[in-house]
Amino acid sequence: MIIIFSPPPKKDLNIVWSKVNDTISAAKDKWNEFANDESTKGLVDSFTNFVSELWDWVLSTFTTEE
Repeated sequence: MIIIFSPPPKKDLNIVWSKVNDTISAAKDKWNEFANDESTKGLVDSFTNFVSELWDWVLSTFTTEE
């Protein structure tokens, strides 16, 4: 017999959602500044191309052509 204990759910996490929103907005602004800067644009483009090619490879590995 296996008994699984789970911790009781937390009722009050004291999350300040406005602070969470501000933090996410600040991170988004920094990312946009980084991604749109001329000196880093090539790096971002290279990374996105790499991820795209990696995804295509993964898909081709698990699909078969008839």
